[in-house]
Formats: sequence, structure tokens, C-alpha cells
Amino acid sequence: MKTTNRLFPKWHLKDKYLGVLYVLPALLLLLAMILYPFIYCINLSLQKWDLFKPDERYYIGFTNYNSLFIDPNFWNSLKITIIFTVVSVTVSFIIGLVLANLLARRGRFVSALRTVFVLPMIIAPIVIGTGFKYLYDPTSGILNYVLSLIRITAPAWTTNPNTALLSVIMVDIWQWTPFMFLILIAGIQGLPKGPFEAAACDGVSRWQILKNVTFPLMKPAILIALIFRAIDSFRTFDTIYAITSGGPGMVTTTLNLFAYIKAFKMYKLGEAAAVAIIIWIIVFTFSQLLLKYLGTTQKVVQKK
Repeated sequence: MKTTNRLFPKWHLKDKYLGVLYVLPALLLLLAMILYPFIYCINLSLQKWDLFKPDERYYIGFTNYNSLFIDPNFWNSLKITIIFTVVSVTVSFIIGLVLANLLARRGRFVSALRTVFVLPMIIAPIVIGTGFKYLYDPTSGILNYVLSLIRITAPAWTTNPNTALLSVIMVDIWQWTPFMFLILIAGIQGLPKGPFEAAACDGVSRWQILKNVTFPLMKPAILIALIFRAIDSFRTFDTIYAITSGGPGMVTTTLNLFAYIKAFKMYKLGEAAAVAIIIWIIVFTFSQLLLKYLGTTQKVVQKK
């Protein structure tokens, strides 16, 4: 039975083509908002454009990329970004998994705790960064005051090169562990009860159930949480900028902060655009590898 097209009565379109036609304007607008800045950034990364001499703008090919690859500050920023991402994602995943297992049961008290745990995630990162900047203050910060009460010599958290990176990592963990918690608890609550009941009847220990039943069934949810969290952590800018601005020195300068310095402090827009493209390549490659692994994992789980 053919459906009538009231909007375009003279057009004999199949339903699937008609659906595409309806979403086409929004799709074109979305593509324009994404593709144009991306293509412009690629084009800019191939140019020399120094804002000290704004009229001198010309193509130099891959010279900006070559300049970055021989710049030790670029490699230092990449190393800091990787350390920041790996530590933050790993710790937030472990804490989120523990909390998800503890609070997977339903109840009023448990529901209240869930609400409390997700509060940090809804606060703007720049607000959190500003708040922790005062919290870490060596003279008037409450953290050092509490440590002094128990006679612990507190470090200068954000100005000491040995603790500055740890300080911003702890803030990131505090804010985004709730994200891990929400995805993992949804994954746990969506698991089938049959395998767990069978394991309990066989007298399997809790650790064996967690290792051999829970983890294999939760692989898709775990990988989704890791993908989104790793990408977001790799792109972190505002929290670190509010707390340390990349200092002291370049101890907390991630790739995003490095691009910011290139663009708005050194006024080298071409090199800043090249850093942005490199960040996109790294994030895109990482996400594609994890998505490929996720697809393979789902096929294995479905076969089982």
C-alpha cells in the first residue's frame, strides 16, 4: 500500500527517501557547522600567519608540522597529555566501577547517594577549576589548613612542579568519575540475571563472578565509557587553564594549552592550527581502534 505525500503530492517518493528529504536541511546545516571550521583549520595549518604581521599570510606546506615535530615543548605537551589522560581515566574507571557495584541495588538511600555522586559532573569545568584554585592556595586554601590540623606539611600544590600535574589530575578525577559511574551502573543493571543465578547455585565466589561473568558481559558498556572519557580527558583545557594556566613552567601544559599558547601568546596561528589537526588525528585514530575492538567484542558476546 502506497503512502500519500501530503507535503509534496506530485512527488512519488519512497518513505526512506522522504525521510532523508525531511532531515536534509538540518543535516546540511550541521555539516556546514562541522566541515567548514575543520577544512578552514586544515587550510590554516598549511599557512604561515603571524599576527604580529597580519598582512603576511601565505602557504608554506607542511612547514608548521615540521616545526612542531622538532620542538621539544610539543613532545613534552604530548607526554603530559598522555599521562593526564591515562591516569585520570584509569582511576576514575576503577572508582566508578566500585561505586557502581556498591550502588547497583535499588532503594531510597541508594538513590539519594546516586544524586550526590553526579553533582560534580553538572558543574561547569571553569567554575570547578576556579574553585579548586582557591582550595589549593598554600596560604588561605582549606586543603592545606585541614592537613595542618593533623600536622602534615602540605606542599604548594599548584606551584610545585612535583605536585602541579597531580593536582589537576585529581580535579579531573573528582569531576568526571560520576560519568563513569552512570554508564557502568546502567550496564550492571541491564545485565541478565540468569548467569548470576547459575553461578550462585554453583557456589562461585564473588570475585569469580565479577571476573568471569560481570566483566565479559559488561565489555560494551566499559568500552563506551572508556572511549568517551578518554576523548574528553585528552581534550581538557578549561579546568587546567583555570588552575595552573599550564604552569609552573610547562609542567601542566597539555596539547590544548600548547595550541592556546601558540595562537594567543605567540600569535602563530598556523602552528596552532597544526596542533589542533594533530589532536584530531590522535583522537580519531584512538576512537576508531576502540570502536573496532568494541564491534569485535559484541560479535563474540553474541556468539556466546
